[in-house]
Amino acid sequence: MESSNAGTEVAKVGTDKPTQPVVSPVPDLVTNVPASTASTATPTNVPPATAANTTPSGSTSAEATSAPAKPQPPTTKPTPAVAVKAQSGATPTTNRATSLPSAASEASVKNRTSREDKIRKKDDKSVDHVLRALNSLNTSEEKLAAMCKKYADIFDEHRKLQLLQKQSEKRCSMLQREKEQLQAEQSKAILTRSRLENLCRELQRQNKAIKDESLLKIREEEEKRKEVSAKFQTTMNEITTLMQQNNDKNMKLRDDNIDMTTKLKNICEQYEIRQQQVERISKQMQLEQQLADAKLSKLKMEMAAEREVLLREKQQLLLELQQYQQRCTEFQATEVNLRNQISMYNDKYDEFQKALARSNDVF
Repeated sequence: MESSNAGTEVAKVGTDKPTQPVVSPVPDLVTNVPASTASTATPTNVPPATAANTTPSGSTSAEATSAPAKPQPPTTKPTPAVAVKAQSGATPTTNRATSLPSAASEASVKNRTSREDKIRKKDDKSVDHVLRALNSLNTSEEKLAAMCKKYADIFDEHRKLQLLQKQSEKRCSMLQREKEQLQAEQSKAILTRSRLENLCRELQRQNKAIKDESLLKIREEEEKRKEVSAKFQTTMNEITTLMQQNNDKNMKLRDDNIDMTTKLKNICEQYEIRQQQVERISKQMQLEQQLADAKLSKLKMEMAAEREVLLREKQQLLLELQQYQQRCTEFQATEVNLRNQISMYNDKYDEFQKALARSNDVF
């Protein structure tokens, strides 16, 4: 937007300079003066004091726009095409600005022609006013003094206009440099944006490749995990079966103990009932009791031995499980090495095929 505003300001500065129609009023004014006055109306060397002391009654503010008869230095006035070019090249990023240079040039030409018509009408009015003011004077000295005053005012106004013209030219050159700088910055920004777009595309391609590779690795790891989990589940099922069998044996032993306790109670009752028969069967009862104690100790020893066996089996199963896990890791490493060897052999085979094809071509 700043570049477009700069372009429009350049166009306005180039079209608002009233340098050409300034010279026209003075020759008309000199030619329309009577012959007695025209022969002496060349106040080129009149001092400023004389011009300042004479105050004609017919001077108005509209007469300040006329220019002196003194020759002007050549000034560079930008043409409407240059203004339109600056205006259209200021905003290359918008499609709207590139589609309007012809309309802007036509509008600037119309504005310039209407401005020139207004200046011409104003100059004609000022000339008529000066002629009426000169005709209202009686002597040629008064007319000459009025002409000197008018010339001094016009010369002062011309000097001001030249100063404004120089300032406008400096401003135009500064705006032109700013426009070129903005265009260079814009081209750099466009180049940077294209590079960033290329980098973004490359990054997207790399991200897609990394994503595909990660998904492939995830699938492979998932399959391996399923295999390991299946093996672990099988081992756990076996351990559960063994524990269930041990529980069944323990339940059976408990039932045996309960039965034996019941038998002992019956024996005690019979002992109380048959207290008279104790002496006869005391030896037998002692033997039976010893036998029962021996069986009980034997059962306890067997139960302890079975517990030790179960503990040893459990430790052995845990060791086997660790060995299986270690073997799984070794198998995975072996698989990776084998895959690398396969890829290396494939590359060597491809090179061999290429060499064989070259040798066939040579023969």
